[in-house]
Amino acid sequence: MRASAAAVAVAAAFLVPAAGAQTPGPIAPIDPIAPITPGDVGAATAVSAPDGAAAKPVQLTVSIKTELQCGRIRAGSILVTLPAAMRVGGSIPRESVTLNGAAPASMAVTGHIVALKVAPKPGIICDVIGPGVIKIVFARSAGLGNPMHAGSYAVTVHSGTVSGTAHLSISA
Repeated sequence: MRASAAAVAVAAAFLVPAAGAQTPGPIAPIDPIAPITPGDVGAATAVSAPDGAAAKPVQLTVSIKTELQCGRIRAGSILVTLPAAMRVGGSIPRESVTLNGAAPASMAVTGHIVALKVAPKPGIICDVIGPGVIKIVFARSAGLGNPMHAGSYAVTVHSGTVSGTAHLSISA
């Protein structure tokens, strides 16, 4: 009993500051940590083949760096706004467009805006969100035509909260 009382007294001497010892001052504020985002999110590219002015039909490939869930495109809509100078038919066959190699669940064309629907994946998938690329390919059967004049044309892509603008180069 005396040994344990002595041990407590020794521990108290080390753990309790002596009377008159200085207490620490106020804690300085800490800057919040910036959100961690993968680099280049929203970076987009667009390539037409052939790339000559007035070429029709063309294959258009548009890519955007974004966040994927377990390497998959998340369910929802992807909007592609094509240049006003690009020739777009009143409709585009669904099977002429792919999203990372698969056809969209549905799609609609309004003027130069193409809305692509990504269906939710069945079953359980993981919750890992990481950087990736969505590659949208409009096959020649989509009936798209390049602008009539050479130049650089903006193609925008919106996927969830990520947006990007690519510059489509059309040669003479």
